[in-house]
Amino acid sequence: MFDQKLFGEPGWDMLLALYCLPTRGERLGVTALSNASAVSVTSALRWQAILTEDGLIERIPDEDDKRREFVRLTDKGRTMLEDYLLWLFTFMG
Repeated sequence: MFDQKLFGEPGWDMLLALYCLPTRGERLGVTALSNASAVSVTSALRWQAILTEDGLIERIPDEDDKRREFVRLTDKGRTMLEDYLLWLFTFMG
């Protein structure tokens, strides 16, 4: 379902953070997503570019502060992640 390059890499941590944290009411900006993946901002930005290119995440402007952007899963990213987690739960369960 996902490219193998994601597993064990910051990209996977970012996808999981974007899947879980918004359900708690947390919106992640570019820097917060970097922190969630526990890598340098430079590495995080590179991974965010890969995930964006793959159509899994997108940036949206902050309506209150145009200098800031939030990051969220795309519909494709959410669907793929949910399908994978359901498969994993079924396979491991």
